[in-house]
Parts: sequence; C-alpha cells; structure tokens
Amino acid sequence: MHVNKTDFLEVTVKNSTNWPWKEGCTFTNLPYSEDVAQVLEDVSIPVSEYVAGDALYTFKIPLTVIPSAKVTENGKQFEAKFSFKGPKGNCFGHLMTIKFKIVKDFEEFEVYQRANELIEKQEFSQFTFEQICEALILSSMEMEATLQYLVQKKSLQSNDSKVETENKIKI
Repeated sequence: MHVNKTDFLEVTVKNSTNWPWKEGCTFTNLPYSEDVAQVLEDVSIPVSEYVAGDALYTFKIPLTVIPSAKVTENGKQFEAKFSFKGPKGNCFGHLMTIKFKIVKDFEEFEVYQRANELIEKQEFSQFTFEQICEALILSSMEMEATLQYLVQKKSLQSNDSKVETENKIKI
C-alpha cells in the first residue's frame, strides 16, 4: 500500500447460514491497534445487496493510508481486523485479518530500469521481468530484500508444483 492512496481489496464471503442477512448490516474495522490507527483510515461499508442464506457476497474493501503515514521499515507488517456487524452493531461471521505494508512510490521508469539491471545479473536470470518488478516495489527497491522475496516466492512455487506432481502420481 502507498501513502495517501486507496487500494481496493476484492473479497468474496459466504453466508453459511440458511437465513438471509438483515437489512442494515455493515462491514467495518474493529478498533485498530495504536500503530495501525496511525496509518490506516477507518472502514465502514454498508451491505447494500440482499445476501440470501448459503449465498456468496463479493465486495471491495477500500484501504486508505493516511498522508502522514511513514513507509514500513525492516519488513514490518501491519495487521487490521475487520468484521460484519448486524443492524444492532453486533459482530457476526468470522473475523477477517488483513496484513499489509506501506511502501514507497517509485516511478515506473525507475522500477523498469532497475529490473533490467537485475536480469543482466546471473543470480536473477531465473525470474521473469514481472516478478522482479513486483519484488522491487514490495521491497522498496532494496537489492537484498528483493532477492530474498524472489527466492522465497520461487521456493513456495516449487513446493506447490511438488504437491501437484505427487497428487498426479497418486491418481
């Protein structure tokens, strides 16, 4: 997420009951911790659609970082908790925790130039241009953190493909 910008997170939830949600329900943040309250605006979204029992409901959560927020340092992540509330203000359903970092805005040209430089280095040749750009942005253009992110992502992908291969073999 970026300072003084709003990101929209699309979420789909399921009403796992047999009854529709009542009119006047909202999706809102629970009281933020002190550090989250200093960086994120409050969220309160009315549920404007009819949500039948056993139905899916898709909506977008606007997450706005306030102008005075500082860029996240040392890999720190923030956690904000959210819940649905009924017309009387009582929480229902599962709590939703959203983890986020605040990253510095970079010019696209700057990111692309750095990504090209990294592709030319042997240790980054196994990654795509898009993966490198994503990693650079998420790591605030720090080289060591970028490499760490890419290696971790590659490891997760290889574990997923191993599981997929094992499942195919068992069938």
